[in-house]
Amino acid sequence: MPAPPTHASSARHRCAICNKAYSTNSHLRRHEATHSGKNASVCPVCSREFARVDLARKHLKKCSADAHDFAFPSKKRGKKRQACDRCSRSKLSCDACVPCVRCHSNGVACTYQRLDTRALAASPPNEADSDSRPELVDPAEPRSSRDYGRIPINFLLDFTDPVAYGTSTAVFTDTIDQNSQGEIGHSNSDLYSDINLTETDMFLGDSADWFTNFVDVFAPVSTEICSPNQYYPLPEPQSALALGCRMRELISQLSTTHHSMSQNDMAQENFNLRLAESVFTVHNLRHFVWVYFHRCHRHIPIIHRPTFDYEKATLPLVLALFLSGSQCAVPSDSAISAREFYDVAEEYIFSHSTFRGLLQNGDNATNHNDEIEVFQAALLIQILQNSRNDTKTRRWIRLKRHPCLVNAMRLSGLFGAKRRLLPGDISGSNWHDFISDELRTDLLVNEQYRIATWTYVMDSNFAVFFNNPPQVAISEMTGDFSCPEIVFEAETASEFGLLASSLPTGPQPYSPSYLVSLFFQESQLGLQAYLCERLTAIHLLVIICALQSITMTSKTSFLAQATAESIFSATDQWKELWDTATERDGREHLLQVGFARHAVEFCWLTRALAKIGKLGDPTSRYMQIEPTDSIKHLHEFIRKYKDIL
Repeated sequence: MPAPPTHASSARHRCAICNKAYSTNSHLRRHEATHSGKNASVCPVCSREFARVDLARKHLKKCSADAHDFAFPSKKRGKKRQACDRCSRSKLSCDACVPCVRCHSNGVACTYQRLDTRALAASPPNEADSDSRPELVDPAEPRSSRDYGRIPINFLLDFTDPVAYGTSTAVFTDTIDQNSQGEIGHSNSDLYSDINLTETDMFLGDSADWFTNFVDVFAPVSTEICSPNQYYPLPEPQSALALGCRMRELISQLSTTHHSMSQNDMAQENFNLRLAESVFTVHNLRHFVWVYFHRCHRHIPIIHRPTFDYEKATLPLVLALFLSGSQCAVPSDSAISAREFYDVAEEYIFSHSTFRGLLQNGDNATNHNDEIEVFQAALLIQILQNSRNDTKTRRWIRLKRHPCLVNAMRLSGLFGAKRRLLPGDISGSNWHDFISDELRTDLLVNEQYRIATWTYVMDSNFAVFFNNPPQVAISEMTGDFSCPEIVFEAETASEFGLLASSLPTGPQPYSPSYLVSLFFQESQLGLQAYLCERLTAIHLLVIICALQSITMTSKTSFLAQATAESIFSATDQWKELWDTATERDGREHLLQVGFARHAVEFCWLTRALAKIGKLGDPTSRYMQIEPTDSIKHLHEFIRKYKDIL
């Protein structure tokens, strides 16, 4: 007689102590409680102890006829509280360590006063990760005085989460964490006040895993309340009519693009005009753009928020902001429906005449407002598409879209743009000229530095994501750094004049190319003193991304072993500058916003790549010299070697 089939579920739920198997995880958890010996329920008649209160109740009924006169205390239903005081107040996820990662990275005290019975001990290490990681020791590597092992890498793990939209979820959650520290006053409840979050809406996401990771984004934050109307007042009837016309024009352009894609076998289904009309409305435009500026902008600050104009901005930029903001507004119906237009929007932006003129016709670059805004839109839409964590889409970005954007910007001369107006040498009367200089509009220079800088930062991240050489060499970054964020975000001319007057006059920090070259020179007399006074968190972010790109170039060129010591030396110098900046600026430096606050994690990743590249690990898919279109391989690498430094 054949043996009965063994169910896979029972094999998964097996007690690690007595090896008993159970069909569900809840059964296993109840059984494991019998091994703990904690919170035993005692029979008042015979004093027998039970690990489970339900078994104690059944026993009492048999042990005494007066069982109904005694009641065992009922435990509170639901998940037990584990978060520290600060994370609990902010409604943020907490790893329940002592201190937790959020409090440690923000330099604040981590307390558990609200939990009376909490054991003051850190969580034990993950044995599975330790067992799967080989012991790699390099006896020739000098022990650094900088404790890289204490660098928390939770953002890197979240940022490389291979689940659908895991990358963008990490950014949104990180933004909420920053908001909880009072940097920008608004509340989530107000942000989503006009979205009816019905029970049906809450399950319209792509997958249960994605929704689980996204839950924290909607946790209320106790900060100052403001609304979209505070920054973008309700449009006048004439303005609303103009915006309505723009939305209809945008729908028409997308329909035409979709038809062209269908002819080239790039789209299979017909363009859903009815869905487009329900998504691309004036109300959604205002709401999604507002959400973008309060959820995504600080991680990629390439647009001047105070002067952004719905009616004057190019349609590609309006579309990119619309869709980027919609991703932050999930799970509203319109936000989820907007995903149907990601692919056609990408094609619409990259088929713009700016790209055709530069790459196909060899037109001369103008760096006019429209050209810069198309580049901004292209960068935003490829970041949006990359966050989907779809293998086919990532491959298209790696092979087609990102090289197209980089080559167009290279032909435009944006990577070598020099500033014509210095922040410390101008007054409030020059505000619009300075912003134009920063954005490269109206024949001056200023959003151009931002699009060049942040394209380089994202190129470095794409190189790591795709296990690929970077598209932009650091030697090309001969232009100026962008101005400090606080100056760029000034909302009035008077505020700008006050902030600009406080900036140092005279020579500004060297170009990214020259600064990075200094990290590989032996003689650096006077360098540390100069850099310690001038460099900000943004400068250090660009530099560590450059070192990250150099590491990826060495890795993919079979030079990892030859260059490892140089990378170790350069990252040690970078870490020393980071620590000096932290000490100089104190808590203000620790509360940097966007990717800058996680620059030290990129430093950890750069050193880990150099170290494993030197020692070698043939078992790691990510360490193979072959591009990948799945972020899963990078995520597994980080998890495997999280304790390597």
